[in-house]
Amino acid sequence: MDWLNDHAWAAWLGLAAMFGVAEMFSLDLIFLMLAVGAMGGVVAGAFDAPLALGTSLATLTLLRPPLVARLHGGPELRLGTGKLIGTQGVVTAQITGTESGRVRLAGDVWSAAPYDEHLVIEPGETVEVLEIRGATAYVHPTGDPLPPPAPPAPPPPPAVDRTSGATPRGQSGWARRIQSNYPRRAEREGTEGSVGVTVTISPDGRVSSCSVSRSSGSSDLDAAACDGMTRYARYNPATNAAGDPVQDTVSTTIVYQLN
Repeated sequence: MDWLNDHAWAAWLGLAAMFGVAEMFSLDLIFLMLAVGAMGGVVAGAFDAPLALGTSLATLTLLRPPLVARLHGGPELRLGTGKLIGTQGVVTAQITGTESGRVRLAGDVWSAAPYDEHLVIEPGETVEVLEIRGATAYVHPTGDPLPPPAPPAPPPPPAVDRTSGATPRGQSGWARRIQSNYPRRAEREGTEGSVGVTVTISPDGRVSSCSVSRSSGSSDLDAAACDGMTRYARYNPATNAAGDPVQDTVSTTIVYQLN
């Protein structure tokens, strides 16, 4: 402890060095201010620790804020090819929309294309760089106004509504087959009648289900009508707005009449 009391300046110097190294990694100026305070301790002597603490606090509160603001408030720095945007150059080889030319920019010769692909820029013209894509500068003659932006694309045409209901396919053929399968008992008894049926048409055009919506008064005729529709009837399936086949319901009448 006696050595430390006699050589406090060395301890403060060591702290200043440690804070300086830490500042190299943080770059936030906090450890730099602490290092300055430690150097105040070195200057003040072995026993004046409050001076070092006061120096650190003063630099942190008074000196650091304006330094940080100055460090981070400088002008925007453009690096790489971005610094060429807005600069002017002279065309050295003709530039067209179909063939790249050459332009001298900041002492270097660049491959160049017109920003407006319809322009032809002759050698000797002064141009301004508007965009850099890869190794090509897109330029436009100075003093020549840029073309207006392209008009927006027209809206797409409205979608065609292809919705349609199921329609019979080959109805005369399958209707004759249904009527020719006359129920035997009804035929023996001389029973005639009309059967109203409601059928569900599947997307493949076949009848998937059948129900009697209006009875003929004969259970034999009613049953034969639904059996015949399920076995023989075929339809063009219904379609939705996109034209895809969908399920539909159709009502029809089967007439049973003896010759």
